[in-house]
Amino acid sequence: MPVILTLDIGNTFVKAAAFVDGVCGPVHRYAHTELPGRLLEAAKIGNYGSEVQYIGMVSVGKEDMMRSLAPLQATFPAAGWLEINRSTPLPVGISYRTPETLGMDRVCSAVGGRHLAGAGPLLTIDAGTAITYDYIDRDGNYRGGGISPGLRTRFRALNDYTAALPLISEEGRWPLVGDDTATSIRSGVVNGLLAEVEGIAARYRKLAGPDLQVALTGGDAEFLGNHLKNINFVDSNLLLRGIWAIVLHQMHHA
Repeated sequence: MPVILTLDIGNTFVKAAAFVDGVCGPVHRYAHTELPGRLLEAAKIGNYGSEVQYIGMVSVGKEDMMRSLAPLQATFPAAGWLEINRSTPLPVGISYRTPETLGMDRVCSAVGGRHLAGAGPLLTIDAGTAITYDYIDRDGNYRGGGISPGLRTRFRALNDYTAALPLISEEGRWPLVGDDTATSIRSGVVNGLLAEVEGIAARYRKLAGPDLQVALTGGDAEFLGNHLKNINFVDSNLLLRGIWAIVLHQMHHA
């Protein structure tokens, strides 16, 4: 199988990993300000292998970041180049009322989840700056989902939009009954988010039936996954796996 370099240009970081024979290698994370220098340096010293045949990427909308990655074409002159957008052939159907507004990062996460699940119905929950819920029905059609604030976004919002609440993180105690301001904030944010995810997953299971599989991914997947029930699998890099699967689909249908 080809060696494929995958790039996820997110709201806060860029994640990169090479897939060799379908296996995801080490995932590297870069701040936007570190591009393209650190990524090029890593590529040149072989972190992504010397046999890259294709480079696939998706962005949440950071067009300047996309442009900054153009020097990769010189580093891998023989590699194909796929910027995943709304005209890219996909291994799933799209049944979304306004496809022109659909973030392709959401689609990539759902495709990555479906590749591991093998079939639908599937709910992919991506826990990052935002929490996205993405549903693929049993016929392999992406139907849509939901978007809500992520874990750290909720902590920041309480600090930004109140006069006295401090900015804290999820690290520390979060009992149901908070006994000081910090634990009360954690109780509301963490327990509230867990209740949201469990409740939304339960409602999708009523919609899709008991054979629904639920995948959890994103930067907070491991933290949340340790405290959630009824999650079929946790993989922090489903978006990268989705990019890989879409590149393979493109290669096979070119």
